[in-house]
Amino acid sequence: MEEGKVPIPIVWPHGGNEVYVTGDFNSYSLLLLTGEKDKFCVIWCSPGTCIYRFLIDGSYMCDKTKPTITSEGTLYNFIDVIELPQSISNLHLLSLEELENLDNQLFANPQQEIEKRIHKAKAFLRRVIQRKKFLHIKNSVIRIQSWVKAKKQRKKYLEYLEYLHYKKKVFEDKEIQTEEIVDEEKEKLKKLVAEMTEENEKLQKNADTKQALEAKKKSQIRKVEPPLISIKAFMTPSKPISFRDVKVDLTPKNKNSISRLIKK
Repeated sequence: MEEGKVPIPIVWPHGGNEVYVTGDFNSYSLLLLTGEKDKFCVIWCSPGTCIYRFLIDGSYMCDKTKPTITSEGTLYNFIDVIELPQSISNLHLLSLEELENLDNQLFANPQQEIEKRIHKAKAFLRRVIQRKKFLHIKNSVIRIQSWVKAKKQRKKYLEYLEYLHYKKKVFEDKEIQTEEIVDEEKEKLKKLVAEMTEENEKLQKNADTKQALEAKKKSQIRKVEPPLISIKAFMTPSKPISFRDVKVDLTPKNKNSISRLIKK
């Protein structure tokens, strides 16, 4: 920190490999700017008007997006520096050693106090994150689903509008009226119905011919039935029985049989 001077950030956003700044704040000596995309540094300026310019890869340039001024035939950027009010605290301008001394004055053991505060902050953040995560996850999922669904519906609706616009343009180019379009659609439907009925009739004819052929095949098979015999022919024998032809042996076979015959 320099007494009576104010820190001013200087930025060069237009690229370059080696970027320096020079001006009356450091008696026109070169000060290197650092950074990847936007090159910057901090300069200490006294209250009043401060002029400066940049040295970009060996050539002096000015930032045309900021106010410029001509001094002794050379173009410079300029800044009007105002004194800081006395009520503003200078804590942001203190060095690291002064800040450590201030911490030692404020806390008996600053490391423990810092760790306690970090622990409290982490615990509070965990509670907040978990509460939001578990209480509002359902609503967030519903919102995402509805957004995706609405996006798909809007896409379909826009495609349908494009199709209608295309059809309208085609009809206007061909100068076709709506009545003629309806008649054409009717004719197409009639042709389609006629083709379908024709196919149906053909299928019906094929089925009828198949049935007729199967019936003819069945009629050509002969059924051999057994001959019918009348009850009279079945009851009358072919040759009459004569009792004269029957020979009966009346000789007794043993003595007992002879005695029985005598008793009778």
